[in-house]
Amino acid sequence: MYNLPARRDTKEAYGRMNSKHMVQDIGIQDLATTERNAELHEQEYGVPPHITVSAPGSVLLMGAYTEHSDGLVFGLPLEQRMIVSIGRRTDNSLRFFAADLNERKRTSVSALKYKREDRWANYLKGVVMQLQRLGCPVRGLNLTVSGSVPSGIGLGSSAAMGVSCAVALKSVYDFKVSDMQLLQCARRAEQEYTGAETGLSAYLTSYFGEPGHAVYIDSRSLEYSLVPVSFEDAFFVVTNPHVQNCFSEEDEANRRDDCRRCVEKLHGTHGGYALRDYGVDDVEQGLGIMSEDVRRRCLHVVNEMQRVREALPAIRAQDKVDLGKMMVRSHNSLRDLYEVSYPELDWLVKRSCEISGIHGAKLAGSSTGCCVVTLIEQSSLESYSEKLEEYERIFGFPGDYFVLNLPAASRLEIRVP
Repeated sequence: MYNLPARRDTKEAYGRMNSKHMVQDIGIQDLATTERNAELHEQEYGVPPHITVSAPGSVLLMGAYTEHSDGLVFGLPLEQRMIVSIGRRTDNSLRFFAADLNERKRTSVSALKYKREDRWANYLKGVVMQLQRLGCPVRGLNLTVSGSVPSGIGLGSSAAMGVSCAVALKSVYDFKVSDMQLLQCARRAEQEYTGAETGLSAYLTSYFGEPGHAVYIDSRSLEYSLVPVSFEDAFFVVTNPHVQNCFSEEDEANRRDDCRRCVEKLHGTHGGYALRDYGVDDVEQGLGIMSEDVRRRCLHVVNEMQRVREALPAIRAQDKVDLGKMMVRSHNSLRDLYEVSYPELDWLVKRSCEISGIHGAKLAGSSTGCCVVTLIEQSSLESYSEKLEEYERIFGFPGDYFVLNLPAASRLEIRVP
């Protein structure tokens, strides 16, 4: 779902449970279709929408914290998606309807600004404002949004909503903007309206993702490639650990600043303009010119970029064992060097990997929320559920998971009545 309040006050929304830990329905699935969203739009406003667009959520498997260092990222599109329907008005009013929440917000084209009480609508308002800044005039609109992407655990719900809204507006008004300009509008909307310095990878994955493929992203060139993902008898599951997030946006910003300070130190002797331009040896040799905290965090970034490079041939070769090992190394580095993990997640990753048929697990997400992604064989799901019961007994938090059904992942969908 997309209950996206001001700043960091996010909520997770899960649906009915088939067993204690396996989530059968994420969000409200009967709302998560373009046809149903269009119907609800017409019921709300009395006229059908001009267009309905849906885009999938995403999880960044590896490389997420390298984006601001011109790094490399693997993104996976989800089956769950966010949907936006838009209809034009004859005045300058902007009306927003959250079908899942039965909530309504309103403003006007001339009064666009961030309001804490508008919560989820701020993301949509931000996209309108960013397009206006590109010279794309927007008049009055009716907007309806629904979806099934869980929020607050790092699955790109806000990115998917922003992509859906931006694509819908471009289509309604026939704006002459490029794909990348459109995605930058959605990204800047989230940055300016929530204060989060987000990367572009979740938006690229949502926009370009295809069923059965990972999206391999170069954050420097903004080029991407689709990589087929198919492991015999193995797949990814996403687990919500329900842990209170103590890693703040300020903490995340401090780590980005650490990386920039490292580059400033290294630039004087090695040249280069981002950590992408340096290797492990360069950072190791900088011990005397930077603090130990800065050095550790930068070691994670340069090592993570190398892991992403090495993961590419492993995925192409369908080598689930090798990829699983890289996932665990990535998590350990996030824990020990970048220092963004939690004891609960560390326990879950370590104990899960003791189960036969689980090849790897790691933290995914950011300061706005996190989850655990596990590469697991079908025969190990029951043992994994038992491990989650132990997790709940020890830490007092339930651990709910769903299978990341990559072959059935959603793609960008545009529906015109």
